[in-house]
Amino acid sequence: MFGAIASTSGRGGLIIITFAYNAVIARLISPHHFGLVAMAMGVGGFLASLQGRGSFHCDNPAKYAWIARLCGWRVAKQAQFALPLLKTYLLRRWEYAMHKLEARGEVSL
Repeated sequence: MFGAIASTSGRGGLIIITFAYNAVIARLISPHHFGLVAMAMGVGGFLASLQGRGSFHCDNPAKYAWIARLCGWRVAKQAQFALPLLKTYLLRRWEYAMHKLEARGEVSL
C-alpha cells in the first residue's frame, strides 16, 4: 500500500514540475520555438521509455513470457517495444509495395 501511495505521489509531483516547466518556457520563447521544444520533449520521453526510465512501466505480458524464459527478462522487455515497431514498419512497406503495383496496373484487388 505504501508503495502505491509513493508511486502515485511521485508521478503527481512529476506532472506538476513538468507543467511548471512548460509554463515558464511558454512565457520565455515564441510559439514557433515552443513547438520545437514540445517535439523535442516528446522524442525525449519516447527514448526514455525505450530505456525503461520513462513513465510507462509494466511487467512483460504473457505473449512475451516465452522470450523471457528463453533469452531473459531484458530481451523480452526490448522485444515488447521493438516487435510492434517492426510490425508497423513491415505493414507500411507492404502497403507501399502494393500501392506501387496497383499504380502500375500489375495488381488489381
